[in-house]
Amino acid sequence: MRTMIIMAALAMVLSACGGTADPKAANAANKPANAVANAANTAAAPAAEPGKMFVKWMADGNMSRSKDITIKQGLVRMSTEAPAAAKKNKLVVYDLILANYTFDPANLPGAMPKQYGDTLIVVQLIGEKDASQDGPPKAAAYPAGSAADGDNISGKVWNILIKYSDDGVKDGKILADSPKGTRQGQLKITSVDGGKLTGEIDVYDEAGKVKGSFTADLPKK
Repeated sequence: MRTMIIMAALAMVLSACGGTADPKAANAANKPANAVANAANTAAAPAAEPGKMFVKWMADGNMSRSKDITIKQGLVRMSTEAPAAAKKNKLVVYDLILANYTFDPANLPGAMPKQYGDTLIVVQLIGEKDASQDGPPKAAAYPAGSAADGDNISGKVWNILIKYSDDGVKDGKILADSPKGTRQGQLKITSVDGGKLTGEIDVYDEAGKVKGSFTADLPKK
């Protein structure tokens, strides 16, 4: 009996002094703290930006303008306009639309720049000869085309339109038939997967330049 009383007293002392504790009880007590720590360590990373661009163009009065922009939204659609050679050869023409602001893809007329600094880039891309009207452009390199290409414009970058807001919506252009000279460079599509198109562009002439990386949504079927 005396032995049992001594053992009970020792147990009480150890418990008060933080002695041998029940591992299961300790783990249960630590679970809330561990959960908070794990949540902080595994918090979702910020969503990847659809790209960054350096843009240069000729503004009113033949003044050169340039800026670095972060692309906030990108979209690929079938173009509503096409060069004569593309129509003649029944080539598919796409518009790659990139903006440093968000817009409603279902309301493209309302996607024009509105606030000061808003910049919209529309790259006209001529599909390859076997491109389908129902499919996206293929992952490939598309060199910059020019009027000197004649009918040989499949798989080429054609006109590039830059719209920007600066006391009203204004335009800059890097045209395939630009009088400033033959354009150089290319657009390279590196991936067409998961409803998105990714790539990079570096197209320029004496009047302007568009260079950078991009990600754009493909049309939903």
